[in-house]
Amino acid sequence: MAVARKERLFAVGALAAAAVLIAGWSSPVSAQVARRPAEPTWPTATPTPEQDDAALNDVTFLTPLVGWAVGDRGAAWRTDDGGKTWRFIAIPTTANLACVSFLNERRGWIAGGDTKPFTQRSFGVLFQTEDGGQTWQPATSMPLPRITRVQFFNAEQGVLIGESTDSVATGVLTTEDGGETWEAMPGRMTAGWTTGHFATPEAGIVAGGRGRVATATLGGLQAASTPPSLRGFHSLRRDRQSESLWLAGDGAQVLTATSVASSWRAAGQSLPREATLIFNFQAVSADGPDVWAAGMPGSVIWHSPDSGTTWEPQLTGEPGSIRSLCAAGEGRVVAAGEFGKILISEDFGATWRAARGRGRRLAALALHATADRASLMQMTRDAGERGHREGVWALIRRDSADAAPDATATERRFADAVISAGGAFAATEWRLPLSAPGLERQPERLMKEWALLTDQNVRNILAVMLATQIRCWRPDMLLLDDAPADDAPTALLHEVLEDALRLAAEEGTGPTRRAWDASGLPPWRPQAVYSRMPAGSTGGSTIDPFEWLPRQGATLATATAGSASRLTGLSALPAPRAESWRDARLVGGETSRSLSAAISASSSADARRTIVITEDRTRDARQEIAQRQRQLAGIAERARERPELADQLVAQIGNLTRGLPPDQAALQLWQLAEEQWRSGRWDAAEATLLEVVGNYPREPAAHAAARWLLAMWSSEEFEWRRARGHTLERQSVEPAAGVAVDAEQRAALIRQAAGGVEVGDLQSVLSRAGGAIGKSVPGGDAIGRRRLDAEKRVAQAARVVDVLSRAAPDEAQAADLQFCWATLLRRQDRHRDADAIMESFSRTAGAWSRAASGELWLLQPQVQSWQVVGVCTRAARPPRLDGVLSDDCWEGAEELRLVGAEEFSRDVAPETGAAIDRPQIRRTGGESRPICLFAYDERYLYIAASVPRRPDLPRHPPEYAGRPRDADLLNFDRLSLALDVNRDYCSFYSLEIDERGWTRDACWEDQTWDPRWHVAAYGDDAYWRIEAAIPWEELTPAPPRPGTAWAVGIVRTMPGIAQEAWTWPAGERHRPEGFGLLRFE
Repeated sequence: MAVARKERLFAVGALAAAAVLIAGWSSPVSAQVARRPAEPTWPTATPTPEQDDAALNDVTFLTPLVGWAVGDRGAAWRTDDGGKTWRFIAIPTTANLACVSFLNERRGWIAGGDTKPFTQRSFGVLFQTEDGGQTWQPATSMPLPRITRVQFFNAEQGVLIGESTDSVATGVLTTEDGGETWEAMPGRMTAGWTTGHFATPEAGIVAGGRGRVATATLGGLQAASTPPSLRGFHSLRRDRQSESLWLAGDGAQVLTATSVASSWRAAGQSLPREATLIFNFQAVSADGPDVWAAGMPGSVIWHSPDSGTTWEPQLTGEPGSIRSLCAAGEGRVVAAGEFGKILISEDFGATWRAARGRGRRLAALALHATADRASLMQMTRDAGERGHREGVWALIRRDSADAAPDATATERRFADAVISAGGAFAATEWRLPLSAPGLERQPERLMKEWALLTDQNVRNILAVMLATQIRCWRPDMLLLDDAPADDAPTALLHEVLEDALRLAAEEGTGPTRRAWDASGLPPWRPQAVYSRMPAGSTGGSTIDPFEWLPRQGATLATATAGSASRLTGLSALPAPRAESWRDARLVGGETSRSLSAAISASSSADARRTIVITEDRTRDARQEIAQRQRQLAGIAERARERPELADQLVAQIGNLTRGLPPDQAALQLWQLAEEQWRSGRWDAAEATLLEVVGNYPREPAAHAAARWLLAMWSSEEFEWRRARGHTLERQSVEPAAGVAVDAEQRAALIRQAAGGVEVGDLQSVLSRAGGAIGKSVPGGDAIGRRRLDAEKRVAQAARVVDVLSRAAPDEAQAADLQFCWATLLRRQDRHRDADAIMESFSRTAGAWSRAASGELWLLQPQVQSWQVVGVCTRAARPPRLDGVLSDDCWEGAEELRLVGAEEFSRDVAPETGAAIDRPQIRRTGGESRPICLFAYDERYLYIAASVPRRPDLPRHPPEYAGRPRDADLLNFDRLSLALDVNRDYCSFYSLEIDERGWTRDACWEDQTWDPRWHVAAYGDDAYWRIEAAIPWEELTPAPPRPGTAWAVGIVRTMPGIAQEAWTWPAGERHRPEGFGLLRFE
C-alpha cells in the first residue's frame, strides 16, 4: 500500500513537472505573462470574532487551487493557493450557511438558513455571484425553506434540498430560470433532508435523519427501500471519476451506490468495531478509488484506498469535529469544521496541517439530558458577551410518534438557538432516544428500553459517550443542571459522570486502550464541574438577568430572549429570573469561586475568541435602563398574585421603551402584553400588541404579536370566554370546611347542579355541589378600554395582515395564520376569499392540505371526503352519567376509533388527496381500540369513551375524593380532547380526563378557564370508561345547528408507552392541522 501511494505521488509530481516543461518549450515567458488574466480586486472584509471561529459546514474546490468554505453566522472564505491561506468574503447575511456550489469559475451559489426569533419559523437564504465571488446578491425574492444543498446543472436548471414546510412538503425545489423562481417537487410530506445529489434535474437521491433515503424522478419523490434506523445520514457525495455515490452518517456508517438508480451497499464493514461507538461521520469525499470519511471526533479521518474495501486511520492532530471534506485533486484533500478550522493534506491524507483555527477548543461544555435544559442565559453572558467558546451536548432526542416528524427541525432550532447565543455548536445524541411521551419520568421503563439498544450495557456506553465528548472538545469546565425528581435521564447523567471523567483522563488498558488509540484522542481532564440549581434556589453563584452587556447593548435577559425564543417560542419564554450555580465537586467546607470567575480563570487563549470591548460612553443611561427593567419585572412578578398591579405596568409603557432600540422596545412591549394577558386584562394586552405591530412592524416580536392578534380575533372560544363577564369564577370540588353533607343530600345537590343530567354513584365532578368554595378573579374589561366589535376586528385584522405581508411575507403566508384569516373572512361573509385560501392549501401536501380539503368538502358534503369526518348524534334523552355507556344515545352514536400514527398513515390516510373511507376507520385493527362517542341535545354536549387497558400500565381505579381543578395527569392513562368550535385551526377548548376521572381544562392559552362540567368514570380489569356532560353555555352562545361542523382532536396518552389518536399528526400538545371534522346530526 505504501509503495502504491509513493507511485501515485510520483506520478502526480511527474505530470505536473512535465506540464511545466512543455509549457516552457512552447512559448516564451513574456507571452505567458501577457496572457495571464488580471487578478481580481477583492473587497476588504473583516470577520467579526464570532464569524472568525464560526463552524464551517461545506468546502468545495473549483480547481486544485481555488476553493470556498462557508459556515455559520454568514461566514464565507476563499482560497487561491490550494488552501494554504484563506480570505474572508462578506456575504449579506448572518444566517447559517450550509452549502456552496459553483457552475464555473464565475457563477456560483451559497445557501443556508436559520430560525427566526420569537416566531420559531425557519427560513432559507440563497445568494448568487456572477463575478467569481467578489459580490453576492440574493438569487430570488421568493420565501424559501432552510437549504442544506444547492446544485445547478446549467445557467437555468437547478435543485435545492432542505427542510420540509407547508408549501414545500417534499423538501426539494427545482428551478428552470436560473433560480429566480422555484417550484416544489411533488410528493408526500417528509421530515426534510440533510444532504443529497442529483444526476440530472429530474433524477437524484436525498437522505436525512433516522436512516431516511428517497429517490427523485419525474413523478416526484419516492421513499427508498432502506430500513429505518436510529442513525442519520449527513453527507452524500459523487466521485467525479467513477460517478459512484458515497453516503456517510452516524455510527461510522458508510454506504455506496454506482448511480442514483442503483441500490446501496455497506462499505464500512472493515472499520474497527470501536469506530462505530466513537465516530459519527458528517462528511465523505471520493476521488477514484480513494475515499475519505470524517466527522466527530475530527482527530482521525478514515481513508480507503480501494473503494471502501479496507480503511486506515489518518491522524489530524486536531480534535473537534469535521463537517465537510473535499478531494481537490492532485493528492490534495481539504477538511473543514468546528471553530472555523480548515485542515489540508497534499499527500492523499497521509499528513495533515491546520490552515485555519489550529488548536482551538472549548472553554466549557454543557451536558444536558434534553435541549430545553440548556442555560442560554449563561451562554449569552459567557460566550456571546465575553468570548469563551462553549458547546452543548444533549443526550436524548424525542422519537415518539408525536415528536418524530418534527425532531429534525427541533434539533436545528436547538443548534440555531445556541449559535445565536454565542455558542460554538449544539449536538443531539442519536443512540438513546425517547420513544414515548412521559418515558423520562419512568426510570425503570426507560432503563429497560435503553438496555435493549445497548446490549444491556447502558451505563458503560453512556460513560464512553461522555468521555468521548470530553476528549474531543477538551473543555476547561463542564456545565450540568441538577436533576429534578421526575427527570430520570438527567439523574443518569450525574450518576455516570465520575466514570466518564475517569475514562477521559486515563490511558486505559485492553479494549479501552484500543478504542482510545483508534480515536486519536489524548486524555483530557476538565478543571471544574458546575451545576445549575433548581429555580428559586439560593446559594452558589448567581447570574443576574439584568446585568448590562456592553457589547450587545442590552441587559442579559433581553439579549437572551432572541436565542431562547428560537428554542421555546416567544409565548413560552420564562420571566427573567436569576440562575444559581454550584460547584458540583465541592466536598466538606471547601469554598468555591463564582461560575464567572472560574470560567474566566481557566480559559486560555485557545478556548476563547479575541474580543475587543470599546468604551461605553452611554454607560449611565444603559444602567438606568437595566434598573427600570428590573423594577418593572418586580411589578410583573407581584402582579401574578395581585392582578390589580397590572395597571401599574400600563402606566409604565413610556418608561419601559424610552431610550431603547426598536428590537428591544418591541420585546419589552410584548412582555408587558403577556403580563396583561396572564392577569386577565385582555383588552389591555390587545392594545399593547397593536402598538407593537404598528410601531415596530419589521421586528420579529411584532411578527409574533401579529400572529397572536389574528388568533385572538379569529377565536370564537376566546370571544365567548371574554364576553361572559368581567370576573372569572373558579370553584373547588372540595366541600367547604365544617360543612357536613350526607350521601343522600349530596346526590340531590349533584342532580340539582347538573340541571337535568342524572349522575349515578356520586360520580360528578367540577360541579357547584357539595358546598363548593368559590373565589373571583378580576378580569375582562377592568381597565375600561372599549372592545372592538366583530366587524372592526376584521378590519383591524386586514390591516395587520397587510402590515405583516409587507414586512415579512413568509410569515404572512404561513398556514396557521392564513387559516385564522380565512375564518375572519367567513365571519364577514367573504366566503369566496376564504375558499380561495383553502384552495391554495389543498394543492399542497401534508396535514394542512387535508385540513383545507376538509373545509372545501363542507361546501359539497355529498362527495366523499378527503378529511376524516365523524358524527355527533342527536340524543333523544340525556344519558345517565355512570361510565357504563348503556344509554340509548350511545347505541346509535358513531365510534371514533383511535389508532397509532403509523396505522393512520398506512390505513386511514395513505396519500394526500386520497378520499378517506370512514367505515374503514371504525374497523381499523383487529384488536380492541379506544373509541370516543359524541352526542348532544339542547342543553348539553355529551362525550363518552371506552379505553382498553394496557397490561404494561398500572391500573388506577376511579377516585373521587380530593379531586382538584386542573389536576396533574402526566403519569396517568388519559384522553385529551380539543374542540375548535369555529374551525380556525388555532384556538380551541382543551378537555383532559384520565382513568381516575380527574380532569384538566383550558381555553386556548388560558389555564384559568374552569367550566362547569360533569364527569363520571368507571373501570374494570379490561377497560376504563368515562362519560361527560358540558352545558352549552360553557362553550358557545347557543347549541350548534344540525349540519354544523367543528374541528376536533382526540388523543390518548399512555405514559412511557405510546399515543393513539383519532387523526394525525397529534401529540401531547394538540396539533390543529391534524384535527378531524365532527358534524352535528
